Amino acid sequence: DSINPHTHPDIMVLNETNDPGDASTHPFCYACVLGIFHADIFYPTPGGSFGEGEYCPMNFLWVQWFSYDSGHLAGFSS
Repeated sequence: DSINPHTHPDIMVLNETNDPGDASTHPFCYACVLGIFHADIFYPTPGGSFGEGEYCPMNFLWVQWFSYDSGHLAGFSS
């Protein structure tokens, strides 16, 4: 998948807390991507001396989460 905050900033991701048997939970979370960042993160070696480790690339998103409006009826049967 590709994400472009300038052309299509809204995204949806699976809700980790969704319980398929619970009708009060929603299967997705929605957000607006404000920025995409790339950083080199230093991982120290466990038990190693000071400064031992390696840099690894990490990509992350800055998002604004939308809240779910449970009072609004939607769908084909509404």
